[in-house]
Amino acid sequence: MIPSTGRELARKAGIRSFSTNMLFQPADESALGTRYLRSLLSQWDGKWEETLASYNAGKSRVLRWITWGDYREPAEFVETIPFTETREYVQSVFRNAAAYRRIYGTKFSAEIAPRRFRFRKSGRQARCQEDHAAAGAARIGRKENQKAKGKIKKCGR
Repeated sequence: MIPSTGRELARKAGIRSFSTNMLFQPADESALGTRYLRSLLSQWDGKWEETLASYNAGKSRVLRWITWGDYREPAEFVETIPFTETREYVQSVFRNAAAYRRIYGTKFSAEIAPRRFRFRKSGRQARCQEDHAAAGAARIGRKENQKAKGKIKKCGR
């Protein structure tokens, strides 16, 4: 997450003492990232393709990309994403979601937020309340794109 997005999300979450160092703290970054993903999903009316592309490349870019064609199927949009990293990120999240559905069956649903977090009173620490089956797709997709950068954050529970 870039610092400006982190700052905006922290402000909306009521965190008064945001610093960019928080983005390197697993609980803080995961909590802010999850809030951001849920917010984008709501803004895109539950459309995961646009949500995931926005999460990776920014909403303003996706708003521009969706004007490029009359996409009959979500896969058509995904295939036209001009950034290789973003296109592969979206595809890997869907691939992992399919794997989680095969493993967990009806316990896993794309309708469930990948993780749910709640801030403690201090605002700096986040306590994770997670459903491991639902955590899979977005977390694993992000892991595949960030493993070389060493930015994988875990819940800590």
